[in-house]
Amino acid sequence: MYPRAKAFGLATHQGRLLVQEYHTGDETYYRPLGGSIELGEKSAHTVRYS
Repeated sequence: MYPRAKAFGLATHQGRLLVQEYHTGDETYYRPLGGSIELGEKSAHTVRYS
């Protein structure tokens, strides 16, 4: 199994970041929104919005 390339974007509004909350055991962490880059897709296109 090969590692997959990921793309993340930072969305801000009025000085606040949009992130997703995750839980692992007793810890909570936050990560920017994003996902895997498909074969042949450019990372900038992965996180672009319309």
